[in-house]
Amino acid sequence: MIKLLPLLAFIAVIAAVLSDDMRDLYRKTQAQYGLPVVSSSQEDSKQHFAEFCEFVRGVEKHNNEDPDGFVAEVNMFALMSRTERYDKWTGLNASDIIEQQRKSLSVVREPVQIDYDFEKRQLQAAVDYTSKLPGIKQQGGCGSCWAFGAVAALEYQVNKESKTVKSLSEQQYLDCVYEGTRDGCKGGWPSKCYDWTKKNGNMIALNGDYPYVASDGTCRGSAQGIKTGIQGYTVTGTKYLAQGDDAMKAAVSDASIGVISVAFGVIDSFFSYKSGVYSGGSGCTSINHAMDVVGYGTDSGKDYWKVRNSWGPGWGLGGYIMIKRGGNTCSISKYGHYPLVTGSDGDGGDGGDDGDDGEDDKKTCKWVTKEDQKMKQRIQGDILKKADAQKACEGLKECNAVTCKNNNNCWLNKIPKGKTDTRFTSYVLKCKTKAT
Repeated sequence: MIKLLPLLAFIAVIAAVLSDDMRDLYRKTQAQYGLPVVSSSQEDSKQHFAEFCEFVRGVEKHNNEDPDGFVAEVNMFALMSRTERYDKWTGLNASDIIEQQRKSLSVVREPVQIDYDFEKRQLQAAVDYTSKLPGIKQQGGCGSCWAFGAVAALEYQVNKESKTVKSLSEQQYLDCVYEGTRDGCKGGWPSKCYDWTKKNGNMIALNGDYPYVASDGTCRGSAQGIKTGIQGYTVTGTKYLAQGDDAMKAAVSDASIGVISVAFGVIDSFFSYKSGVYSGGSGCTSINHAMDVVGYGTDSGKDYWKVRNSWGPGWGLGGYIMIKRGGNTCSISKYGHYPLVTGSDGDGGDGGDDGDDGEDDKKTCKWVTKEDQKMKQRIQGDILKKADAQKACEGLKECNAVTCKNNNNCWLNKIPKGKTDTRFTSYVLKCKTKAT
């Protein structure tokens, strides 16, 4: 026993040094993030310190045992309890998807409608739409990820062809979508935001007019002097993708669709992400968080989705994360969807150029996709393939649109505006004439 005393004393000294180092890291982390922002616990709380140590050891264990995986770090979540992280920093209410599926079951099960067969066409190797989105936002200690997941996809739709980048209001959705039923900080589902906008005069405010405060308040709309921030555009509904990474890659590759709102299964390791390609882990198939796929690519031979989070620019890769692409990592490609939006920043009309074509004028035209819409006043003629129908339409002055049941069943229309109908996808010919 006497011989063991020096060894035990040595172990005690090492433990004390390690404890002092952990306390020092604890204080530095508190100073970096500020306790009032991330936790109400005091430094002398043994439980709070114990949970901090557990987080730190998890980071060290991952970085030591999985050097080829993603890089973990000690961040603001180390200062929170595990319950606080999940209750206040996620917020996807999975029970809402049952209602959404019941309302649009046929849409959920159909493949995404796009302009090509992704199994036969070589898609782009990488895409990134972050330039069409405002800076990374911060949901704070409120389970409002669902509002952020909805807004980013909608922001892309109204910014993709605009010279300016609009930032829309998550706070208005937080206040209004579940008003009278529950606190929006207790969770929600992104596509219900598009339903609310559609039912409320195409309302979604600009962030500057309706700023985020990270708590559920009284809903304010046009009656309170709030103006919509998407003048010229109309939100007509939601489109769900077919399940699986192939369908999502095809949709993201198509710039007319671009950003996809996704459901994701966050587990403990996700909170500590710093860089690299995150591959999930055991138990991450149960969805609890909403984010947005904004692109994809390959990093050091690993295929990834580029995903926008709502935890501020200090988390991950400036607020983004690369998530393993392939195999439906953490259910990322199970519930992908995006808002159906028509219109433009201009006059919002869908008509073609009604003026005469002068010999000195140069006319430029482009086709604009209108999901789930059937155009008016069919021009009598044969049923054509989509490409042939578009070519024929471009040669007829009276033709301004093409309606398709599928890519092999299309016809020409005079009026580029019609009723929403999930059986059809239409294409509007938009032309501009510039004097030369």
